[in-house]
Amino acid sequence: MVNRGWLDQAMIRMGFRPNGVVRWCQILLGGAKVRERVNDFFTPDFPTDSGLFQGSALSCMEWVIVLQPVMSYLSSLQAGGTLTTFRLPGPNGVGEGSEAPPAQAFADDVTLATRCPEGDIARFQTALALSRSAGNPGESVNKFFFTRLAGPTPDDLMFQAGVRERHVATGYPLCDIAAAVSRHLGVPIAPDNLDAVVDAAYGTMAGSMPAATRRWAGVAPTLIGGAHVATQCIVAKLVHQAGFTMTVRALLQAMQ
Repeated sequence: MVNRGWLDQAMIRMGFRPNGVVRWCQILLGGAKVRERVNDFFTPDFPTDSGLFQGSALSCMEWVIVLQPVMSYLSSLQAGGTLTTFRLPGPNGVGEGSEAPPAQAFADDVTLATRCPEGDIARFQTALALSRSAGNPGESVNKFFFTRLAGPTPDDLMFQAGVRERHVATGYPLCDIAAAVSRHLGVPIAPDNLDAVVDAAYGTMAGSMPAATRRWAGVAPTLIGGAHVATQCIVAKLVHQAGFTMTVRALLQAMQ
């Protein structure tokens, strides 16, 4: 749950006027009530002074503000040489470019990148602990997991069924990349098996995209509506996957 006092302070430190946007956010969140659902029964309403509204467009921006101090803290560690991340490709994919940021956040999913798990994990945990001490969400051990993007796998990150399924130092689950393709934000990951990645990303699209098109056929949308349906409802997954893995010509022909 988000600490609303922390949200107010973060907005003020970022330059939002206390008597402007900050006050409007306080008014919108003030007086909020929730109910809990247990075995299909709902409790009576009760007030809450933490958290953000589910489904509100404003909540997306407020969450970015709440999370920014953690992102800035990790970036400062990287700038000081304390965190080590991988190098991005240089111009035109040749050579080495700048270092990748140590953390990326997609809504409430956070990705942490490191070349030195032994030392960096403790620093990541410290950053998350600082966020929790301010009343914000901290780490959830069962929702964190390790996965290898490239290079050799360190022994303590090597998954062995029944022997080593969690990282000893942190308790985080390990991905069994050798046995299956793991996913992060819907993107398949298998560093040693590109064919498996391509199949997991695009294998069902040749059938699912025409099926999605048929479901919209009877609606007869306007030109603007048709463009929206085509881009957001039919090819959005293809575009998302293509940002990470190139498909093969045969699959593209089948999907057309």
